[in-house]
Amino acid sequence: GPAPESVTNAIYELTKSITSYSIVPDLKCSIEYCGLQFFKVSGKEFEVEVIDSVVDYLQLMKSIFDFDVIRKLIQGSNNKAPFNILIDSMNGGKNIKHVNWHDFNQIDLIIIF
Repeated sequence: GPAPESVTNAIYELTKSITSYSIVPDLKCSIEYCGLQFFKVSGKEFEVEVIDSVVDYLQLMKSIFDFDVIRKLIQGSNNKAPFNILIDSMNGGKNIKHVNWHDFNQIDLIIIF
């Protein structure tokens, strides 16, 4: 979800003290793998952390929703027909693509991107 207003306000206050920034066109920073990369820029240590926001998103979703219960609903059980679903993920399409829908054994799943 969105950052709390107190966080965005604090970030904004920090931006008001920026007096300059540098562009380093020759910096070779790989974004293919998650993790920390360390560089020296103008004689100073510089650190870049590459993250996978989709992994974070899925961990959050799995902490909010009980995927086992959802799976049982979709598959059907106890003389209940399988439950067909439509997912409108126009605002989260990239993330929803990475849910392992095969875990749900859902054939009739429709996802709108």
